[in-house]
Formats: sequence, C-alpha cells, structure tokens
Amino acid sequence: MPADFRRVHGDEDDRAHRCPECDSWVRICEGSAAGKDVDTPDPQTSPARNAGEPWNGGLSG
Repeated sequence: MPADFRRVHGDEDDRAHRCPECDSWVRICEGSAAGKDVDTPDPQTSPARNAGEPWNGGLSG
C-alpha cells in the first residue's frame, strides 16, 4: 500500500487496515482503512455489494 494512502486513510500509526481491493471507497472514506467500524455494509460479508470495483469515471458504455 502506498505511503500516501496509509497516511491519509490509515490509523494514527499510518497503518491501513483495508484497501480499495478489499473494500469500497465509501467505507474507506468513512474510516474502515483506519480500523474504524463503519455503518456501510462490508463487501466481504455482504456479497450483493460492489467489492471495491474501480469507478469508471462516470463514462457510460
């Protein structure tokens, strides 16, 4: 995990507990990468959720 990601999204020791490959960006922005419990369902335990698939930039087709 890049140091910038760990610094921005990680815990107070710059340790990332989750990453975009295993979690959604919504959850990461809510604090899951910092080890916090968040309200948004976890894609690893809620299979109907997107599993952190990359956003296509809003382009259709």
